[in-house]
Amino acid sequence: MGDRITIPGTYVAETELTASDLNANLRDNMSNIDAGYGCRVATTTTQTFATATWTALTFDAETFDDDVMHSNVTNNSRITIKSDGRYLIIGSAKFRYSNTVNRALAIYKNGAVVFVNGTFPPYAADFDWVNIVCVLPLEADDYIELYGYHTRGLNYDVYDRSLSVTKYI
Repeated sequence: MGDRITIPGTYVAETELTASDLNANLRDNMSNIDAGYGCRVATTTTQTFATATWTALTFDAETFDDDVMHSNVTNNSRITIKSDGRYLIIGSAKFRYSNTVNRALAIYKNGAVVFVNGTFPPYAADFDWVNIVCVLPLEADDYIELYGYHTRGLNYDVYDRSLSVTKYI
C-alpha cells in the first residue's frame, strides 16, 4: 500500500507526457489517496481495574492489522503508528450497568492523555457502552492506547472493547 503522495513537476505546453509521468503523478497518487490502512483490535476477555484510576485497556484479538501495528502479547494495549499522517481513532468499551458509577474513556498518545470523552453518568441498563472518536496527526513510532476510568469505589469490570486506528491522509 502506498503511503505518500508524489508532487508532480511543473509542465509547460511543449512538455511531452509519458506513461511513466502519468503513472507516477496520476495513477499512483490516486491509489495512495484511497490506500487508507490501519488496525482494529478487540478482546475476548473481561478486564478488571481499580476505581478512580485511568487504566490502559488491553486487547488480545485483531479484526484487521494492515501493517503489523499491534501485538496480542507484547504491549497489547498499544497500536503503533508506522507512517506519518492524520488518523481516525475510535474506541469503545462495554461496562456492566450501574446507576451509581460514572465511566469515561480517553485516548493516550505515547503514554500521555490527548483526548477525553467526558464522564458518562450512571445509567441503569443491562450494559453501558462508552465510545470515543477523534482525529489526530500522528508520526511513525507514536503509539495509541485506550484508557478506561470509573468511580465505583471498588474494582470494576469492562467487557467487550475495541480500538480502531485508521490512516486517512
